[in-house]
Amino acid sequence: MKKIAKISLLGLVAAALIVPSVWACPKGGDKRGGNGGDKFKKMFHELDLKKEQKEEIKSLMKNSRAEIMPLYQARMEAQMRVNEAVHTGDEAAIREANRNLAAAQEKLFLQRGKVLASVRSKLTPEQIRKMEEKKLKMREKMKEKMGKMHERWQGDGQEGEDMEE
Repeated sequence: MKKIAKISLLGLVAAALIVPSVWACPKGGDKRGGNGGDKFKKMFHELDLKKEQKEEIKSLMKNSRAEIMPLYQARMEAQMRVNEAVHTGDEAAIREANRNLAAAQEKLFLQRGKVLASVRSKLTPEQIRKMEEKKLKMREKMKEKMGKMHERWQGDGQEGEDMEE
């Protein structure tokens, strides 16, 4: 049971790290202290966008917020229901809550994909290449973080030992 609990917790943490909702973060930031808009501003600054591109992309992002925010909220609520179901230990409730979360995530990610496709259509091939390079670097950092987290869970077995008492 202890191993299942660790794996479940690791899975939830991994999902939280792997599925950042950058576009959907409220303007003030998310619970991790990040601000999705700031991340995009930094990335777009690094792409050396022309004034016209900046205006078009800013408009796309602003217009997409109204569609994405309700989807983001639905995903967050579905995630909370999964967490609540996990604490009950009711397998049927966990499965149902997880199906609802998957459906909410699908809707959010489909919309985000549409927005990203629109943004990409405004970029030059060189800017797209730079964006892809940045994305690869971010993935490498994520793999490194996941590896470190996995090492902690696989470590000397002392983490969480005080929970058994």
